[in-house]
Amino acid sequence: MNTINPYLTFDGNCREAFELYKEAFGGDFDFIGEFGDMPANDEFAIGEGDKKKIMHVSLHISKETTLLGSDRLDGFGPPFVQGNNSSVSINCTEESE
Repeated sequence: MNTINPYLTFDGNCREAFELYKEAFGGDFDFIGEFGDMPANDEFAIGEGDKKKIMHVSLHISKETTLLGSDRLDGFGPPFVQGNNSSVSINCTEESE
């Protein structure tokens, strides 16, 4: 089955937003991981202030829809711009799709 899921990027308030979405939509977090959970990396050091920010979260809100999100850190992706902070995740079951 193909699914298209929204992916929202935040400037440090992803956790608060997703707690609100969880309350509003119901459902459970399928996954919530912080940048501090990442394995140590010599090429990119995570600052102490960024370790609790959300690296990835997924909130299953219906049979076919999962809301995805993360905080943005310097060095990970383009700069945060309010209004340009959403994308879609397209998932297919077969490569031909």
